[in-house]
Amino acid sequence: MAELTQDQIHQLFVLVEEYISIIEIKNPNQKKLQLELWEDRVKRAFPYETNVMTVSLREIAESKAREKVA
Repeated sequence: MAELTQDQIHQLFVLVEEYISIIEIKNPNQKKLQLELWEDRVKRAFPYETNVMTVSLREIAESKAREKVA
């Protein structure tokens, strides 16, 4: 994996925060749509290894969400 630029690092934080807000959506159809759009944003921000980035960002976001609840 290539070294991340400052812009990509910033984008990581933005995507994590977006995911946290998406998982709080109650309407399942709206949540599904927003998750699909989020995955597209991940693919655009990180065109290499998109599956790894998507899974990693999800895990980070879910961990942060659990920390906020605790």
